Amino acid sequence: MNFNWPKFSVNFDVKSSVILMCLAGSRAYGTDHPDSDTDWKGILIPPKDYILSPFKSFDQIQWKGGETGRVSEIFGTVEADEEGTVFGIQKFVKLAASSNPNVIETLFIDEKHIAFQSEAGKELRENRYIFLSERACKTFTGYAMSQLKRIKSHKSWIDSPPRKSPIRSDFDLEERKLISGEQMGAARSFITRNMNSMAPWLLDSDNQHKGEFWEGVDRIVSTILTESGYNYDSAAGHWLDIEDDGKAKVASSLGFDDNFVQYLQNEKKYAQAKQHYQQYQSWLKNRNPARADLEARYGYDAKHAMHLVRLLRMGEEILTTGDFDVYRPDRQELKEIRNGSWAYEDLIDWSEIKVKELYALVRDGKSAVTKHPDENAIEELTIRLQEKHWKNL
Repeated sequence: MNFNWPKFSVNFDVKSSVILMCLAGSRAYGTDHPDSDTDWKGILIPPKDYILSPFKSFDQIQWKGGETGRVSEIFGTVEADEEGTVFGIQKFVKLAASSNPNVIETLFIDEKHIAFQSEAGKELRENRYIFLSERACKTFTGYAMSQLKRIKSHKSWIDSPPRKSPIRSDFDLEERKLISGEQMGAARSFITRNMNSMAPWLLDSDNQHKGEFWEGVDRIVSTILTESGYNYDSAAGHWLDIEDDGKAKVASSLGFDDNFVQYLQNEKKYAQAKQHYQQYQSWLKNRNPARADLEARYGYDAKHAMHLVRLLRMGEEILTTGDFDVYRPDRQELKEIRNGSWAYEDLIDWSEIKVKELYALVRDGKSAVTKHPDENAIEELTIRLQEKHWKNL
């Protein structure tokens, strides 16, 4: 595979420092189409002084075809449909050890998509399995759910576009705030701290675990009160609504007036509605024409759907087999998903079920990978590769 080296205007020779350069994005997944851009990812080992000196450092460099200004100054002229990122090895291994989906896939790239690989690059890829861990559950589902959030937001804007900017009276609020933002922030922080003291482990939990916790609390309370003959008005809906309801109960137990608690909730809802409207306006203004066409044809962003399914299936492969394919064996189906083959409702149901299945694998101790990556082995490998690279220059 050929790679046309851009002209890198940094203070060391990038080409001799690169240990791996490979395709990325749709061409690496096998989901590309004739108009797809060409994306590249690389890893380099910078000169020793960039590692040892307190005044020098190197994280990454990027280029994008057709750009002007500083990017062109760094990279020179590149093809209009090509872009890429080259990571310094230390930043790369940190991101790979955290199971960052866009980074760790570089180690599992199909051989035919590698444009350049030094001995150090080869050794790094041969040791790729020491980077895999159950962290992939959180990162791959997290990236997938960010795609789902965009799909849902965009569809809501398509189906029910906001007609006007929200105003305070819509939320039973006076024209001016009765309490300063600082005072409201202090009250919310006090309430949140007291609530977190009841379940401190929630502070370090991701949204999936927080959601399971609050939904579980709601079900337990509902069951107990219903069986005792009480009518229980569940917060229902999203777990954040249940959490807010919990905060209101805590606020009351701390002695806050119910009217004050309601005021805080109304101010929060107003701020969220205003932000939602601003995001909608920004989306309208900057909407990608190709994405707009997909949404018009299929009723939702099918390209985001394709990435969502790919990410969840990759995460599932890691957790069930301890390996995964970047060049997707399901690439034809993924292309069909991009072309609207899945109904919106089916996509939502499938993704929400799949996320729960992946977390269940970890929770029940059934995953095929360790809880954490082997950081000692990763550290030893990184030091060894750097020393070998510098010795061979």
